[in-house]
Amino acid sequence: MARLVYLIFLCLIPFGTMAQSKPQMYTLKGTVTDHSGEPITGATVKIKDTTTATITDVNGTFSMLVSEGATISASFIGYRTQDMKLKAGENNIKIVLSEDAQQLDEIVV
Repeated sequence: MARLVYLIFLCLIPFGTMAQSKPQMYTLKGTVTDHSGEPITGATVKIKDTTTATITDVNGTFSMLVSEGATISASFIGYRTQDMKLKAGENNIKIVLSEDAQQLDEIVV
C-alpha cells in the first residue's frame, strides 16, 4: 500500500511544477496623458504582440488583465506610440504620449 501511495505521489510531481510555470495574471490600471498632463480620451492601450487591447475613458484611464513582464503599447493619432515594459508587481502606471508633428502633417481633412 505504501508503494502505491509513493508511486502516485511521484506521478503527480511533474503536474505540480508545470502549473507553477504559468505567468501570473493581474489587473493593471493606468492613465494616458499628453506632455502637459491632460488626459487623452480614446487612446488605445494594447499588450504588445497580442490582440488584447482597451481604450481610455474620458479621464484617460484604463484597466486590463495582464501577465507579469508584459509590454504595454499606448497610441493615439497625432502622438508617438509609447511602449512600456511592466516591472514585477507594477499594477498602476502613467503613460505620457508626446506629439508627433510628422504624423499630424500626413492627416488629410
